Amino acid sequence: NDVFRVPAFVRPDTLWIHRHPLLNCSGEAPNHGGTRPPPQFCATARLALRIVTPRRRSVRSGRFTPRGPRQTASTTVEMAASPPPTVHRVAMICDFFYPSMGGVENHIYQTAQCLLRLGHKVVVVTHRYGSRCGVRWLANGLKVYHLPFAEVYDRCVLPSGVLLLPVLRDVLLREQVSVVHTHAISTMSLEAVVLASLLGYRVVHTEHSNFGFASAIDINLNQLEGFVLSQADTVIAVSHTSKENVALRCALVPENVYVIPNAVDTTQFTPDPDNVRPKGTINVVVMTRLVWRKGAHLLVRLIPLACARFPYVHFIIGGDGPKRLALDEMVERHQLHERVELLGAVAHSDVPSVLTRAHVPGAGTPSCRPHSSPR
Repeated sequence: NDVFRVPAFVRPDTLWIHRHPLLNCSGEAPNHGGTRPPPQFCATARLALRIVTPRRRSVRSGRFTPRGPRQTASTTVEMAASPPPTVHRVAMICDFFYPSMGGVENHIYQTAQCLLRLGHKVVVVTHRYGSRCGVRWLANGLKVYHLPFAEVYDRCVLPSGVLLLPVLRDVLLREQVSVVHTHAISTMSLEAVVLASLLGYRVVHTEHSNFGFASAIDINLNQLEGFVLSQADTVIAVSHTSKENVALRCALVPENVYVIPNAVDTTQFTPDPDNVRPKGTINVVVMTRLVWRKGAHLLVRLIPLACARFPYVHFIIGGDGPKRLALDEMVERHQLHERVELLGAVAHSDVPSVLTRAHVPGAGTPSCRPHSSPR
């Protein structure tokens, strides 16, 4: 026990330093009979004494819990508080990122760009997409790590629990990350919350979607997510409805879940009355991925009812997905070719020109109830 051993997977700057015969409170080694520890040990100790956050608040219970082993007054070295750094180094981790297109991908990219403009350092960690593997650079110096894991289902990698650890640790140490920010419910996000917390990092998770309570899949997912988010320092929801949903599903303290609504870039999305077409109708534009979770199945039932009740309504639907076939069948069955436009996948640069055609802009409506019906 006279040798100070550091596990290989623990960050040096997040270690708890106990009293040791070769170490005093300043991180220096006094001379006891000419015995001194190696220089790298003293450097590690001095770095460890600068830890700022010895405790963290549990999102689930709201109580303060110690980070790392249980500490006592007789064994823990007093750590002097230092002011927080003015520049953060943030790692955003998610399975969903470019070149895949979607709301989560755009949210991560725009948030990273805003943080870069504020002077912070941001890197994005995701899995490989086709031949896109390794390090890529995007606008304003945004560094993207495409880890060598292939997607298995719905753009997510295969859950492993440990395979991500060595690669993720290498990235976090190389980039000197201070905050880990995960997004959405995906394999890499959930694993990164647990692994980063075990490595001593501050972890923030943003929940983008609502999920149900009734089905077996939802019950198991809620239990898994509740365990994972209990390891996070902060949980962010994109709406008050999403906050209530995640707090109920994961048994979190509502006061520890914060709401930061998604913003709209008004420099790109501005009304254009001259672009509203066709004329003489009420145009309803829906831009979403055509999947069940986004409520595409509700459009299949809603559109025929709306067209039968309101002869002046015109639907414009942009997006692609598994429910595209159901929409095509609905148009054929009810002969709505002149009243429903299916644009398919729309380039991101063309989205503003499509939305400005609307009198009533719509969006995907995630449903928390498995048997919800249009009203």
